[in-house]
Amino acid sequence: MNKAMIMGNLGKDPELTQSKAGLPICKFPIATSRKVKDEEYTTWHNVTAFGRTAEILGQYMEKGRKLLVEGRIENGSYDKEDGTKGYTSEIIVDQFHFVGNKQDGVESAPQPGSFPSQEPAQTQGVDLESPPY
Repeated sequence: MNKAMIMGNLGKDPELTQSKAGLPICKFPIATSRKVKDEEYTTWHNVTAFGRTAEILGQYMEKGRKLLVEGRIENGSYDKEDGTKGYTSEIIVDQFHFVGNKQDGVESAPQPGSFPSQEPAQTQGVDLESPPY
């Protein structure tokens, strides 16, 4: 089973783009934190949503807002300019939940606040922006 669930704050405004096929894609970082004794540790997570989910997150979320994300972890690799291998890890959104109230500025978001991902089955696990070679 590949299941991830995180809740944290967006580190920057979501970046909404489209694939070459016209599929909406939304990318953003989420910071989660944990406290050990008196020290707080922050972990950054790269998050990607597709389809209608991407459109909603791109429209209603912004830097600093709290969001709960459920999805799966996708790992990838690429060749760096210096010839070494680089690695990536991201959470692909299956569902999300707005966290907050009117004071947090998310009152205009559609309800119930939970939307399944619209990622087509044929794109799961495929990098939509890079050729397959």
